[in-house]
Amino acid sequence: MDLKQLSETYFKQLGFKIIKSEYDFYRAEDDENQSKAILIKDWNRSIGINVIRHFHDQLEKLNITKGYVIGRNFAYQVKKYCEDIYNGKVKVITESEMKNQMGI
Repeated sequence: MDLKQLSETYFKQLGFKIIKSEYDFYRAEDDENQSKAILIKDWNRSIGINVIRHFHDQLEKLNITKGYVIGRNFAYQVKKYCEDIYNGKVKVITESEMKNQMGI
C-alpha cells in the first residue's frame, strides 16, 4: 500500500469523507461535516518548515480550520513548530504513526 492509499484508509477509519483531491492535496470532511485539508508528501527526504508554512497559507486562503501533513519523515523541529506556532491547526503525521494506530 503506498502512502496515498494508506492515508486515505487512515482518514476514512477516523470518519473522514474525502471530498476532492488534487495531486497531493485533499479536502475532506470529518464526522461533524467540518472541512479539513490533508497534504500527502511521499518524499524520500525530510519535510521541512517551509512546506508547513505554505500548507498553512493554503488553509487560510480556503478558510479551512485544520489540516494534516502526511509524510515519511519530518525535520526534527517541525512537530514542535506546528504546536507552538499554529496551536494544533496543522498536525503532522508520519507513515509509521499511521501504521501503528491502524495496527499494521
